[in-house]
This record gives sequence, C-alpha cells and structure tokens, in this order.
Amino acid sequence: MSAIFKGEAEVKFLNQTQADVLTLGPHEFDFGREILQERIQQANFAVISANVYKGRERLFPPVVAKNLPGGLRVAILGLITPDSARVVNPSTVPDLIFTDPVAEAKALVPEIKRSSDLLIALTHTGLELDKRLAQEAPGLDLIIGGHDHIALAEPLKVGEVWIGQAKNRGQFLGRIDLRLEGKKVVKVSGALIPVTEELAENREVKALVSSYRTKLGQKLREVVGNTRARLDGEAEKIRRMETNLGNLVADIMRQAAATEIALVNGGTIRGSIEVGPITLEDVWRVFPYDSQLVRLELSGSQIEEVLNHSVSLGPGLTGGFLQISGLSFAIGPPGPQDIRIHGEPLRRERLYSVAITDFMHAGGDGYSHFQKGTNALLQPLLIRDLLLAYLKENKEISVASEGRIRRRP
Repeated sequence: MSAIFKGEAEVKFLNQTQADVLTLGPHEFDFGREILQERIQQANFAVISANVYKGRERLFPPVVAKNLPGGLRVAILGLITPDSARVVNPSTVPDLIFTDPVAEAKALVPEIKRSSDLLIALTHTGLELDKRLAQEAPGLDLIIGGHDHIALAEPLKVGEVWIGQAKNRGQFLGRIDLRLEGKKVVKVSGALIPVTEELAENREVKALVSSYRTKLGQKLREVVGNTRARLDGEAEKIRRMETNLGNLVADIMRQAAATEIALVNGGTIRGSIEVGPITLEDVWRVFPYDSQLVRLELSGSQIEEVLNHSVSLGPGLTGGFLQISGLSFAIGPPGPQDIRIHGEPLRRERLYSVAITDFMHAGGDGYSHFQKGTNALLQPLLIRDLLLAYLKENKEISVASEGRIRRRP
C-alpha cells in the first residue's frame, strides 16, 4: 500500500493519531523530494531533521518546541542516519548532504537547552549512534530512536541519558514515562506494548485502511502464481546469507539481462512469500521499490572487490549483503574465497557481463565499485515486473537454496 500510494495513507493515519512530530528516515526520500514535500504539506504534525542539507542550507526544521501544562517547555530534536544516501536510491537524493548527527547535536543542544526544560532527541540513526549521542551531546534527557529495528524492552541508560526503541513494522507501541520534580527528570520507566489481534480495533483507522483497500479493488488480490516452497526474504536471513528468494530474483535478473552473473542487494527484497497462491499484493509488498535493471561489465578483480564489500558489511542487518546468480564462493576468513563463475575459477583479468540494480549502480549501500564498470546500460525493466513475467510463464514454482554462498569456520 505504501509503495502504491507513496506514503499518503501513512500520513493520514498519523494525522488521525494526533501525532506531534515525526523525524525523517531514509525511506521518506524513496519517491523523491517532490512527493516528500507533498506529504509534509498534508501532515498535521511537525516534520523535523537537523542534519539534511542542500549545499549549506538546512532543508528541514531541526527542532520543534512544545509547551505542556504547568509551563514545562519541551524541545524535540530530529536526526537522521548519515548513511541515508546509501540506504535509498541515490538518484532520489542526488544533491543532498546527510551530515554527522552527533556533530549536529553537539552544536545545537547548548542553544536549544537554554530555552527548554526537557530536551528529547527523536532519531533515525541506530542504537550505536544513539549511544554516542548520549555520551557526546550533554544536555539531552531522552533519545527515542529507530533505524536498526531493535526492541528495547525497557529504556536503556547511557550516562545521564535514557534511550528507547520499539522495533519496526508496528509490532510494538513504545511507552516511556518521565517523572519530574520541578523541571528535573528523577525517574524514567517504560515498556513495549505488543500490537496483537487481541487489541480492540480503532474504527477510524479501520475505515481509513478499508478506504485504501477499496481503491486497490480486486487488483491486488489477483493470483499471479503459486509456490510449493516458502520464498524466504526475511531481513534476518536475506541480509546475512543465501536464500531461495534471493536466488530466484538474481536468476531472473541474469536471464533478463542475458549476462554471465547477477548481483542483487538483499535490501531490495522486503519480505517473504508463503507457500501457496502468490497474489499481486505479495509481489508489491516484497518489491515495493521501482528498482530497474542495469547491465555492465566488470573485471574479475572488480567482482572480487564487490564480493569483499558484501561480506565485509558484517553480521548486522545491512541491506548491502548480496544475493547472487551464476557464481559461487565461500566466506572466509579473511573474505570471499574459491570464487567460481559457472563452476570455473574466477579469472581476475577477464571481463564478465553482470546484471545489477540501478540502486547499486548509483552507489547504494556503498557500492561505488560499479561506477568503474564498463559498457553500462540501464534497461527499462523493473525487477518487480520481471518477477511477474516469470510467474506468468511458470505458474507453479519451487525454489531452494543451492550452496552458492558458503561459510567456512
């Protein structure tokens, strides 16, 4: 729904909740700045971010102030991950600069603190950067974070600052209570409230969702294929290891581009498809982005560099871990080993034809390597449409992992 209506439904939902403020994350830029500005105009809440610039101009308000009953002055500072241009398609943010959030906070906090009693940082930077903020930007009272989808069962104290995070995908509602004596925080408590079917429906929200589902009509419920195996696209797996859905997508890309190999970042794939009928809604849910196919040539040594970048991203949930087709390798230590192209050892001096996404070609997830490739050609083919065409020709599929990526002790 988000991909089709480009965030419109989410803004209307937040308006219904009477939200006060939203800090930007990278995916607010997915559909370009023009759409983002439209959504901001539709919002009844403040949209803030202190560390997004065009040239030397800050593009969004860095902070919003709220006066609570009793005269308490609350300031909320917004911060976004500095890796935003790597997380989204760089073509949607070509002229934007995402600066160091810790440096921005250190510069802003003393000034904000002079006119506020309570200072909250609303961040989309990840827990490690939140910890740095707590240690290096004195004056903050509370950090409410996101980005790396961590569930903190209760607030975490780092120095004198408390940090809360409530995972992602609406699984929990995070609650943090601050007890003040005068204007000083003396006690902090909090919890994650699971959002389950046992919770009573909200009639207004149900009506909103129903109205958008009606707009979609029968189209998204159309069955476009069937799978005898669960197609695994869960972030915990596809961003760490080979999966059958990753194999399928990479194979389809390689076939469409008529290349020797294909590489696709795990972050392109946003979920799994369960056993049974595959609907158009399933395909849009798993492939919400308009990722296009790029064909180019890389040398064997460049392919080795790309694979080294993929495995060097570590065991976290970065979207840069690659799913592959036409090649296989083992993960070290110290890095990719026994790299083979269709069973033959990689030849470092030889040129190979490669299929990737436009996101990767533009440098997404830190893949600057592809800019050094030759004979690059953007093909007007969406990865989502390639999968739909494949399902049209293969009404029932069964895909397995094949040991393309192996881990050595």
